[in-house]
Amino acid sequence: MSEYVIEKDVPVPAHDESKTKYSKMPHRHMQVGDSFLAALDRKNSLSNANSRYKKTLGYVFRTEEENGMLRTWRVK
Repeated sequence: MSEYVIEKDVPVPAHDESKTKYSKMPHRHMQVGDSFLAALDRKNSLSNANSRYKKTLGYVFRTEEENGMLRTWRVK
């Protein structure tokens, strides 16, 4: 027999946005045409956040390098 016990009806805790790295980025507060700058070393985090907000909210972002930084625009 397995050492794990399967349990039913245990509620999933609410997701705490304040504990995610994405919460520090302004994606969910942006309107179409808004943009922000981020450090170039945040490229992977930005890509993940852009993808996450596209899936969850339908927002579309575009990111381009600008003077050693990354600028992200909300385009849809």
